[in-house]
Amino acid sequence: MGQPRFSYDEKTPVPAGLDEAEQQSVMLKALKQRGGLHNGEELTAVPSGTPPLPGWTPVQTITAPSGKPYRVYMKFPGGHGHGPLGSRHNKPKGDKGTMPRTEHKPSKSTGRPLEPPPTEKPKPVETPPQNVWLGSKESDKVGELTEQLKDVISDPGATEKEITDAVQKAIGAARQLALMGGEDDPRMEALWEQVNEAIELMSETRNSDFESVLRKEKLSPGSQSESTIKEHLQKALGDMRQRQLMGSSQDGKEFQRTQELIDKGITALADRQADRIDDVLKRAKAPGSTVTDKQLSDTVGELFGLARSLELMGVSRQKAQKAMGDMDGALLEMVRRKTESRNNMIKHRALPDSGVSDADVERAQAELEMLKEQVRRLGITVP
Repeated sequence: MGQPRFSYDEKTPVPAGLDEAEQQSVMLKALKQRGGLHNGEELTAVPSGTPPLPGWTPVQTITAPSGKPYRVYMKFPGGHGHGPLGSRHNKPKGDKGTMPRTEHKPSKSTGRPLEPPPTEKPKPVETPPQNVWLGSKESDKVGELTEQLKDVISDPGATEKEITDAVQKAIGAARQLALMGGEDDPRMEALWEQVNEAIELMSETRNSDFESVLRKEKLSPGSQSESTIKEHLQKALGDMRQRQLMGSSQDGKEFQRTQELIDKGITALADRQADRIDDVLKRAKAPGSTVTDKQLSDTVGELFGLARSLELMGVSRQKAQKAMGDMDGALLEMVRRKTESRNNMIKHRALPDSGVSDADVERAQAELEMLKEQVRRLGITVP
């Protein structure tokens, strides 16, 4: 049997006060008892006492977990199919002009079968799509994982990893059921309610931890490592992204709290980075500096990156601005060092066996001119 396509029969009247979750449970039970459906067959169930469904054949009665009896109905392709006891019947329709279905007996000849003309190919037999309710396996899995997630959330000793794992399993099962056409399954709504509650719980816990780290950093600058701040920042950004993908409301308390903590975390890292850059620039300008050319060049590049990031985020930090103010001196120091290095190379070239070639001097001169041009573009006067 091919993969069924799940849908509801909109033409079938819905009994008043129908409990769809209970109805669906009964239908899944009937589907399991019958071993699935054949091509073109349809199945539904309604509470016993409901007027007969037009065009449907009653096949059995099943008692729901609540004790309420349900009458199971089916539709068969061609108007024939299993009777109430599962045996085949050959009764004609009640309307006039309907002939009984003729049984084919292999022991008797029924005439020569028609053959298609030689020039025509037999048309392939198309299997009609199946209309059933929801696949029992996927729907049952959603209900099972919903209960597991509910238990984890209500457990005060549950770890963040346990909650995260339960949420991921639940979302995976929901996506699988949705791919099979079960978006309207009542169990889906219950599952997403638990998922949202779990995400809210994790956000609250993570926000509290992040808030504690930032408070300690503010009271004692440098007390928290950059890796710790970045770890909590990444978790907060992940929570924001997940909420956006799920279409969650952005007006909630924890959502707003997460946004504020992200802003504070970014500025804390920016201040830390600006302090480090400023320290290198100051040491580079001091007499007898041990800061290498590479360290100075890397620091200037890092400062440009920091300034660009803050600009894109619309954030202004005093420490970053101070570091930018010291950058003029740092760039001129780089020009001075390059000039000194070029001059020393020219002197050594004149010595016998110095190993300095004309090509080395030309390369040093080209690098110096390139640096001067870059500094001039920033509006800095180069001697």
